[in-house]
Amino acid sequence: MPPLVSNKSDETAAVAASRPIEDGAPTPPASPATATAHKPTDPAFYSMDTHTEQPQHEHEHKPSCASSSSTALSSASVQGAWRPILMTDADAAAPSTTTTTTAAVLHRRYLMYREHSAKCRQQLDAAGVVTGADYWEVAVRRFPNHPFIEKVETLASFTYAQADAQANRIANWAHAQLGLRAGQVVALMCENSPEFLFVCFGLAKIGVTAALINTNLSGSMLTHALVVARARHIIASSRFQARIVDVSVDFPARLDCYWINSHHPAEQQALLVQPALETCLQGVSTASPDRALRAAVKPRDAMFYIYTSGTTGRSKAAKFSHLRFIGAGLTWSGPCGLSSSDKYYISLPLYHGNALVVALSPCIHVGCAAVLRERFTASGFLDDVRRFNCTAAIYIGELWRYLIAQPQRANDHVNPLRVIVGNGLRADIWQTVMQRFGIDHAVEHYGATEMPGAAVLNWTDLRPGSCGFVPPAIRQAEGVDCVIAFDVDTCQPVRTKAGFCVPVATNGVGELIMRLTDGVYDGYVETGDGATERKIYRNVFEQGDAWWSSGDLIRIDECGFFYFVDRVGDAYRWKAENVSTNEVCDVLSAFPTIKEANIYGVSIPGCYGRAGMASLVLHDNAADAIDLKAFYDYATLHLPSYARPVFLRIRREDNAKTSTLKFQKQDYMRQGFNPSTLTNEGVSDMLFFGHEAFGTYRLLDEQLYHRISTGGFRL
Repeated sequence: MPPLVSNKSDETAAVAASRPIEDGAPTPPASPATATAHKPTDPAFYSMDTHTEQPQHEHEHKPSCASSSSTALSSASVQGAWRPILMTDADAAAPSTTTTTTAAVLHRRYLMYREHSAKCRQQLDAAGVVTGADYWEVAVRRFPNHPFIEKVETLASFTYAQADAQANRIANWAHAQLGLRAGQVVALMCENSPEFLFVCFGLAKIGVTAALINTNLSGSMLTHALVVARARHIIASSRFQARIVDVSVDFPARLDCYWINSHHPAEQQALLVQPALETCLQGVSTASPDRALRAAVKPRDAMFYIYTSGTTGRSKAAKFSHLRFIGAGLTWSGPCGLSSSDKYYISLPLYHGNALVVALSPCIHVGCAAVLRERFTASGFLDDVRRFNCTAAIYIGELWRYLIAQPQRANDHVNPLRVIVGNGLRADIWQTVMQRFGIDHAVEHYGATEMPGAAVLNWTDLRPGSCGFVPPAIRQAEGVDCVIAFDVDTCQPVRTKAGFCVPVATNGVGELIMRLTDGVYDGYVETGDGATERKIYRNVFEQGDAWWSSGDLIRIDECGFFYFVDRVGDAYRWKAENVSTNEVCDVLSAFPTIKEANIYGVSIPGCYGRAGMASLVLHDNAADAIDLKAFYDYATLHLPSYARPVFLRIRREDNAKTSTLKFQKQDYMRQGFNPSTLTNEGVSDMLFFGHEAFGTYRLLDEQLYHRISTGGFRL
């Protein structure tokens, strides 16, 4: 079989010599950071030059960028800032009067990565790769004896060939014994484990979609997720048995359950429920099933259902395609500088896209190992990284906040971690993270589970806090995305008298939209609520065009760097999860004394995302007629931790509403949880704060507000 990556890149040669990863995949030029698996011997290459200015933050003045139509951001301007990993020392030292400016280098590297991804895609196409299962099997053939999975808790490990044998057992069992066929769906509810991946790839081998259930769900939210998936079978970790059995009693159709027991100690096996998956798989062939079983699967068909809050309504099952799973590996592996000798630490949940797609797909592409931990722990992070010699890690912003809060040790920087990948690494802690933990390279990105195209990456190590980079000339020429004026009060884009949307100027804040070039958006599993259509703006700039609505406010600067500003609509993000305010409202409104519940997110200093707040109106508007302890217990029982309101606002009159009878949220979000703000504005509502340390909600006064705002509680 021909190599699946290019053996050379003319563009790379024109800028600097590069080191191959596997079969010559283009990577950053040989430098202390990338010439070996070790850290740079010249710390100044990726750290601050003490004699020069500090890197600028998101809201400070930025120098302009070089292009044929703009003034130059010379390489001299990045002396003392985080230099892009793709710049050689010669690039950085070049005088600003030459064509080797920072912007020119970034532009070339952007094109190099894109060209490389396109070549890899062409070679995969030539090898007959259509589905994620094909992509996986190519990796198995290329790297059969390379380590694929190492499990932190159990020390279990599997090579690519061994993992494939387990996936084949799943595929053959599901086809022969369950009678599953291409296009059907199986729900999967499991913690991070090798079995999670065996099931995913095994189902993909026979064209079956895996609906990935959030392991925090229970009750009505779990029922909703299973109903949306239209699954008749669920494979689940037996630790979730009670929750699944509880909802299956009232499930509208038969739900067959198969339990993964392997994570339990041997002495507990006798107590576990049947049928255990391992029992079902006894004697099942490890031979690869016939590819004809998935012949009907198309690239845009769903490999997974990944649940998201979307912008409005209840949580939705986003169709995550085979095409996007494969594309993630091609897109991310180069900018991350991955090779087959790397080990990628994954402590985020595999039922979300960051872990399963952003981290795992590049591992498959280059043949490196994934080190799985069931869930992130701040106290164990560095120990795991050192113990398993991990050189890459996936993150969300909260992860670093928890790590920084750990007692600092003199050897925090002594670890093999070279590159970190994810989103939410804020500008105010970027340098602290890089320097304290001795990290060479960070790759931030902007993306959404349901977006129609590839994520936007900032691999430059410039512009701390930026979540993406696209050269302005390329954005202008291709017109794939745009930032448009948005009215946060009406939650609608601003339109002219002619009915068209209004692009914002450079550095202006607006909603990011993406062009649907073929007019088709795969979106969500349809439930009759029109959720997919609501994510489409039509007649945006001309009659008949169609654009995907991100629901996110973004700013793009003159150099092409993206900055996330806020979420809009009926959702907010907390503890790395998107929270549907409608779902939380439905649950809380069922509490006996609640007349209406208006749910929204509020900012807390030092925290990423928004904490949930519920503005409650009680029956008879009796503000003191609620049992706060009972309400806290009710929310704890019926809502996952990330969806429980951190703050309550008890009102003596109905919540303000729009002319269309929707809850108004903007003023409440602005007022937040500061009792002084309400007092100064003449508002008599009472505020409460709920925390596990109390086991209830307590009256929020100035002293408690100060303690929360200065990090006095783990949130």
